[in-house]
Amino acid sequence: MDKIIFVALVCATLQFLAFSELGYTFSEIITTPILSGIIVGFIMGDTSKGLLIGAQIQLMYIGMIYPGGIVPADGGLAALIAIPIAIQNGLEPGAAVAIGIPFGVIGGLLYEVKKTINIFGIHKLDDMIEKNPAQMVRKYQLIFPVAVAFLLSFPIVLLAVATGPTIIGKIITAIPEWVMHGMEVAGGILPALGFAIAISVIMKRKYMPLFFIAFFLVQYFELNAMGASIFGACVAIFIFLNTNKNETVANES
Repeated sequence: MDKIIFVALVCATLQFLAFSELGYTFSEIITTPILSGIIVGFIMGDTSKGLLIGAQIQLMYIGMIYPGGIVPADGGLAALIAIPIAIQNGLEPGAAVAIGIPFGVIGGLLYEVKKTINIFGIHKLDDMIEKNPAQMVRKYQLIFPVAVAFLLSFPIVLLAVATGPTIIGKIITAIPEWVMHGMEVAGGILPALGFAIAISVIMKRKYMPLFFIAFFLVQYFELNAMGASIFGACVAIFIFLNTNKNETVANES
């Protein structure tokens, strides 16, 4: 079996498992861009690049929220299609992020299509529940939604990954170098935008100095990821302990 076909089957299976939402925690984890990058990169023989691209895509969606249950974009779908295409064609992570954006938007739309179709199953269940409750629940609350999820995920990813690298490769060859460079620059900015959205959601004014302290520690003292993580954990523990101490003192007084 051709390697890219095997990769396509793996990516399609992962997307189906996530899209079907069988066990919500499992489905949320399985197609996170970082995990997808590790899996796809390992299969394609370049785990480090897969992880790097996955991390870039993850940052772009890190601040995304689901208002009213609406999925604005599917970062998992973007990663599962963009990562194999990028590795196969030797693209830089920034360009891979740019390629993944439209697929992420399509993934968000597919979620809404799935929910709309599943409404039919709910109404059908309401009409027929009295005839055979156990059979109707199994049919319209398990089999029907899973079948819909399969049709809206597996074939799309399988086709995109199996044919995408070749098609995208031909398109990339025809694209001028300056356009490709622009895509890489834009792709490099988008993760920063996602991170900025996350900060705007969770940031409190009293924690702003800590954010800038961490930034300059990494930037000017070249603190690596492990060192930054340890430093951040220590600061978090310090704040937690002092907050609890102040609350205890206030309650006692």
